[in-house]
Amino acid sequence: VESVRGPQGTLYGRNATGDALNISTARPKLGEVDASAAVTAGNYSAIGSQLVLNVPVGDRSALRVAAANDKHDPYFNDGSQGAENYAGRVRWLYQPSERFDVLATVDFAKKHHQGQGSSYCPPNSAYAACAGLPDDPYAGYGGDQTNAHFNIKNSGAYAEMNFRTDPGVLTSITNYRDYEIDNTWVWDF
Repeated sequence: VESVRGPQGTLYGRNATGDALNISTARPKLGEVDASAAVTAGNYSAIGSQLVLNVPVGDRSALRVAAANDKHDPYFNDGSQGAENYAGRVRWLYQPSERFDVLATVDFAKKHHQGQGSSYCPPNSAYAACAGLPDDPYAGYGGDQTNAHFNIKNSGAYAEMNFRTDPGVLTSITNYRDYEIDNTWVWDF
């Protein structure tokens, strides 16, 4: 993680009027086999996992695979605020010489929540819709939230080529991103 003081409009585009935050993910490592895994569990049937694998592919190439998920039951009685999230990334490094390398990456992430959860009727509420309803901090917005959802799909492919010379490094970055959002929350009773 790198924090760069702003404004950064010259380096990071016209919308970077303040500071910039760079997050660089790990590159594949040549000649090394490396792996890690983690599993988490919690209340609301929460389960999460994470897997990272680095394998060499010959002397000048390596592959790094990372995957993760996060899933839990709804937090509210109306079925809202459950989650089912997945992410994965595959990175391939090819370095035929000390002066040139290519790093290609493909990634995908899906975030799924079952509606927005909140307690709509606090104690002594003046809202007409709350008249006569008992105070229940886990009620949610009420109604059937099983068809309500908040989905984000984010995928992309990018390649970075670096050519090192005595005066400096010439870098080419090519990128394609696809971002979809689908939101159908029920906001009233």
